[in-house]
Amino acid sequence: MLLSLLFIGSLALYGEATLLWIYVLKTVPLSYACSFMALTYVIVPVLAHLWLGEPLTAKYVLGKGLVIAGLLTLWS
Repeated sequence: MLLSLLFIGSLALYGEATLLWIYVLKTVPLSYACSFMALTYVIVPVLAHLWLGEPLTAKYVLGKGLVIAGLLTLWS
């Protein structure tokens, strides 16, 4: 029973995220909205470090800096 509730909940969350993304695409310029997708390369490893204990390497820190520098360049 719990597994099916988790599955249904995750489907609902995915559906809500999809509707939110469609709303964002309707209201924000595409180049600005899609550039936020690059933030997943910054956020996901940090969350994996916090929740799963994954190591954050020097390559990650360098990559994070490059992604953020690229986004700041794009948004300026």
